[in-house]
Amino acid sequence: MQQSTEDLVARRERILGVGAPLFYEQPIHIVRGEGAFLFDADGKRYVDMYNNVPCVGHANPHVVEAMRSQAATLNVHSRYLHEGVVEYAERLVAKHHDSLNRIVFACTGTEANEVAIGMARFATGGRGIICTDRAYHGNSELVNKLTWAEVQSDPEIRWARYPQTYRPIAQGLSEAELADRYLAEVEAAIDRSPADGVQSAAMLFCPPLAI
Repeated sequence: MQQSTEDLVARRERILGVGAPLFYEQPIHIVRGEGAFLFDADGKRYVDMYNNVPCVGHANPHVVEAMRSQAATLNVHSRYLHEGVVEYAERLVAKHHDSLNRIVFACTGTEANEVAIGMARFATGGRGIICTDRAYHGNSELVNKLTWAEVQSDPEIRWARYPQTYRPIAQGLSEAELADRYLAEVEAAIDRSPADGVQSAAMLFCPPLAI
């Protein structure tokens, strides 16, 4: 017998806590994914336009087989010497510009952002971070501050509003004019840092801005 959504929510709250984030006022009980689609317990199909984890689609047979094969061989971290890790890193580097020639493996985007900021601070000697506000950057103490940078009082953080046309910075502007206004915010954030005695080390913007 299929469990009701209400009963599953109650079970979830008992084991994960009432405050654990859950999308939508009426949660969707997802049971499987296929390609670009998700399916709920009633068989209703949704286009998954949010999830960034299965970036090559849900249940991609090539990815599933690669995971099965590796798990059947061994499942360890990169501190053991293993040819699979080296080969994967070499193949990944080969797909990028020649100037990108090293890899640091991370488990999550949060960890990747932490490592990148640490590298930038070490390389520049600066501490300041310029970021897009209200764009998800991660869950750790440091990068979570960047998600809500506008309400932080951290002197090392400068922010610019995330560019968009749905709720733009000003009404009645063309796309080119909006782009100029948003770029002006980034320039202002850069200019504020040395004026406040904070040397910038890194800029952390969401990938869609580069598209």
